[in-house]
Amino acid sequence: LVAFDPESFDIVSARWEKEETEEGYERLLTDIIDKMKATNIKGVYADGDKGFLKALKRLLPFVPFQLCVFHKELRMGQIVPVKSVKTSKRMSSPQKHNIKVFQ
Repeated sequence: LVAFDPESFDIVSARWEKEETEEGYERLLTDIIDKMKATNIKGVYADGDKGFLKALKRLLPFVPFQLCVFHKELRMGQIVPVKSVKTSKRMSSPQKHNIKVFQ
């Protein structure tokens, strides 16, 4: 698990974990809080892992969270595959175009 500063891309903390778990994310977030102090954390973005979200809510409940744009697009492609967009009878041509461009 890796946490980095989005402006400088400096690694703030990193942990080797066997799996992505709530406990692993708690350890990572605790490392970050110890290094940066919670008052210096302006926001967090991540892939939306449920364990991460639970740990974030518990340890940094007032810090804003945003889902990573890459992971939003990846999830969109899983939910609405381009193949089904092309054959949809309910969607207008502009809607189909926008989804294809988004993916």
